[in-house]
Amino acid sequence: MSIEIHSTALIASDVVIEKGVSVGPYTIIHSGVRLGENSKIGAFCELGLPTHLAHNKTLTIKRDCNLRSHCTIYAGSIIGLNFTTGHYVTIR
Repeated sequence: MSIEIHSTALIASDVVIEKGVSVGPYTIIHSGVRLGENSKIGAFCELGLPTHLAHNKTLTIKRDCNLRSHCTIYAGSIIGLNFTTGHYVTIR
């Protein structure tokens, strides 16, 4: 299973991306994010958004997650196995 990252996605150099992950167009993934195996990240998502409450904390997205377009998930969260969002979801 290969990793598929759209050419318009912006991903920090220290992001951990496991096999089978796909990242959609115009998605931003900040430093300190871990994307679990076979997870699908939709278009226009922003992951690991820094906040003073979770300074320098990792955002972990476990395997087989499906984050639909326009999701924002802040740093310091842990997203469990097989989690699926709707569109335009914000998680702090």
